[in-house]
Amino acid sequence: MLSTSYACFSPAGQMSCSTFLLRQPQGALIGHNLDAPYHVPGVIVCNPRDIQKTSMSFFELVSAQKPPAPPLWWTSTFGSVTFNPMGCEFPDGGINEVGLYVQEMTLPGTRFPSDPQRPRMFMAQWIQYLLDTCQSVADVLAIMDRVVLDGWEWHFFIADQAGHAAAIDFFEGQAHSYTDAAMPIPILCNACYRDEIAKLTVYAGFGGQRPIQAHDIRFDRFVHAADLLQRVSLPSAITDAFAILAQLERGATQWSHVIDLQTRSVHFRTAQAHHIKYLEIDKLTFSRLHTRRSSPNRRSREISSWRAFSGEWSPRDVMAGGSRRRYAAPRSVALIIVPIGAPQGYGRSNSIIY
Repeated sequence: MLSTSYACFSPAGQMSCSTFLLRQPQGALIGHNLDAPYHVPGVIVCNPRDIQKTSMSFFELVSAQKPPAPPLWWTSTFGSVTFNPMGCEFPDGGINEVGLYVQEMTLPGTRFPSDPQRPRMFMAQWIQYLLDTCQSVADVLAIMDRVVLDGWEWHFFIADQAGHAAAIDFFEGQAHSYTDAAMPIPILCNACYRDEIAKLTVYAGFGGQRPIQAHDIRFDRFVHAADLLQRVSLPSAITDAFAILAQLERGATQWSHVIDLQTRSVHFRTAQAHHIKYLEIDKLTFSRLHTRRSSPNRRSREISSWRAFSGEWSPRDVMAGGSRRRYAAPRSVALIIVPIGAPQGYGRSNSIIY
């Protein structure tokens, strides 16, 4: 039963998760830090397409009682790769095979709409629903009103392969979205986007005179990130995006990832294993054919394939330093679960340990 959340805090008690979109001459890069004052284990999940799903509310998860409105049913149109601290179907964020990216961050004061006539959906499942069904930021904004969300205090950063971005906040019982001209700085941290933009205008380089104190760990992350994006050279490399994330750390970063929306490659590191690893979405298989219940003989072959895959991600290799490593998922397995951020000794003997 789910009863608690993880949040994004720095040692000073301030929220410290950050997400940005770094537009390139061709394509765009996403950078994200997940921060918490404690270890955050999780998995990377390859989510197949053509899977029938039903919405579930947080209320239902914690009470085992059905909400008043009927659930929403859908079939996943797109496969996706997600970062999941709470198990399958409840991601923290991720990207689908057509380049749509969705990521949450904590927003104190969030209050979701209330409507007993609409299906109620747990906000983590909503991330998966968007990745299952949408191709673009415009698609997400068009279906925002189909459900009402419940859970705890989150807001959302959305981006797509065309370089469009949106921030979605929920306060005063209403959804507030910002995109295109209303989102001139494609960054989201842990405050309402409208408040972040208003605050930015008093700083040097953004219409004001107040100096940007980039070397002060207590300095505002949104302003700091806006200054870093303004100064970065283009075109930028994956390492440049990780360098920005490193400067935005406030002492409690548990995961960091950079995603190339053009090539759909996912690069990540954790507090337990700081070297960068990556996978390429275009080389994954999202077919539903590989997710059916297996016969004993077929299951044996799948386990062998999984062990061959996990052998490339051995604890010795992953925990060691060195250059980035590339890992290709076996085509015989459509649902890949890779532990990320787990302490040594976590999981099965053939699990990948980070």
